[in-house]
Amino acid sequence: MNSMVTMDFCRIQRMINQMGGIGEFPAFQPSKCPGDRLTEYGFCRFPDSMYFDEVRDEFRYHARPGVYAVWAVSHSREADGYVFPQQQHVLYIGSSKNVRSRIETPGHWPQRCLDRNWPNHISVVIEVLYTDQYRWVERSLIEELRPLLNIQHKNG
Repeated sequence: MNSMVTMDFCRIQRMINQMGGIGEFPAFQPSKCPGDRLTEYGFCRFPDSMYFDEVRDEFRYHARPGVYAVWAVSHSREADGYVFPQQQHVLYIGSSKNVRSRIETPGHWPQRCLDRNWPNHISVVIEVLYTDQYRWVERSLIEELRPLLNIQHKNG
């Protein structure tokens, strides 16, 4: 049995963050957006998680293994025209051997969340963490963050 299965990714990454990083394992600082708990685990959003495909003339996700998180954030409008983000809500966490094909699959949760007609003050964002240990990371994040649309894993 792989020893990584018995360890909790979220706990390990928080420890690395507190120590300021260890060799090949970088530390990630929490974002300033209220409720953003994904940045501290190494998730990145556009443009860091994407590349420009000149053939299709669009930005696309990499076709690598990883974990993706779909989250929604509401915005409040101030009188001077600035938009301020409010609390982030993690909707779904998934993983795949090929993140690009999974996210672009019609009818799968990322696309369903993006295609839904949300009110004007709500944005839906997809963040990606590319890793070969995607199943372990996904399970740990689901247990830690309790996304609204995931089926919760029960003891394996």
